[in-house]
Formats: sequence, C-alpha cells, structure tokens
Amino acid sequence: MRLLLPVRPEASEVTDDDLIELYAGASSHKLVRLNMAATVDGSATGADGRSGSINTDADHRVFGLLRAWADVVVAGSGTVRAEEYDAPVTEQRWSQLRAGRSAHPSLCVLSTGGAVPASVASAEGGDVFALQSDSTTSLHDIVTQLRQRGHDRVLLEGGPTIAGLASAAGIIEEYCLTWSPMVVGGDGPRIMHGPAIAHALEPVSLLESDGTLIGRWRIQD
Repeated sequence: MRLLLPVRPEASEVTDDDLIELYAGASSHKLVRLNMAATVDGSATGADGRSGSINTDADHRVFGLLRAWADVVVAGSGTVRAEEYDAPVTEQRWSQLRAGRSAHPSLCVLSTGGAVPASVASAEGGDVFALQSDSTTSLHDIVTQLRQRGHDRVLLEGGPTIAGLASAAGIIEEYCLTWSPMVVGGDGPRIMHGPAIAHALEPVSLLESDGTLIGRWRIQD
C-alpha cells in the first residue's frame, strides 16, 4: 500500500502506524464518518447483490481500522441482513485504538421496528442494539441518541438509503470511499440513494494498493 495524498518526500510502504496516524491522529474528537465501497463503474455491490464481493484486502485493512477507531458502527437492518453482520470484533493489529474504551465498538442497527435482526451473533464483540428509524425519525435524532449513549465517534456503513439520507441531512463530516478495481455492469445500486444534494468536499488522503483506491474527503467549511 502506498500513500498518494498527502504527498510524501519519499515513497515508502504504508505501515499500520502510518494508517493509525492518518485516520485517527487528528480525529479523536466527535466525528461522523461514512465508509462505503464501489466498483470503477459505480456499483455498490457485486453480481451477488452484496458489497462484500467487491471488497479487497486493502479495503478490509482500512475497514478494520475504521471500526477500531469508532465508538459505534451504524447500519440499516437491510444491510445487516444482506451482509451477514455480527457484533464488531477489533483486530489485534488495531487494539491500541481501543485504549481507554471497550475492547470492541458497538453495533447500532437502524430498523423501522427498533429490533436487532435475529441473525446477528452477539456472543463475541461489541454491544449490539437497535434504534427505531422511520419516516418520522431524522438522522440528526439518531446521532443525538448515539451521543447520549456516549458514542462520539460514529461510523456509518450504509446501506445506500441510510447513506443518502445522512448526507442529505448534513451529518456526515468525512467520506471514506473505496474504488474496487473491477467493473460489474448490470444495474447494481450506487453508494447513495435519496434526495439530490450538492456538498463540496476537499480531499484529505488517498491510498493505493494493487489497483484499489481508498480515499477520504472532508466537508468544506
């Protein structure tokens, strides 16, 4: 893995410590991030309808770091079922990011019924809970409820409807997006569904590994 932005004086392999500094060094305060992946032709899923089939080793590496950084991982119940979520478990390589906190981040499932899908295994890993999310619930309310639970570092993982609503609501402060080096055609979903928006972003970092591009953008003030 190499760092394309910000530019280094000398090219060198990006270490885990480099990634920790890049993603967590100046981001320990309250922050809402969105982490999503797409193919080069813009699909958020592979032919099987799952995002897992377009992920790469490099993407998994940063995915694990972002989860270790977060206090809570947030996903809609449809995504939780489709991607076969379980309670988040922090990889040992990122355990230093959990210092002073629980060993693993929590998982918050957004559901119209306010219930965690029965398929979610929670015997190991972080706390798992559900918050009701329907047409009367704003994403601002969701973030407020999470903060009341002590979850200041929020990581949204979709799906596209949650990502679109969160972006339209203006609650996302950083976009962490991966381009997988493949095209899949078909009519797969984009990473966002919802109302039209126009947020100006500024690039923060860009990584490359075996054709996978992993970027991070911040909302411009």
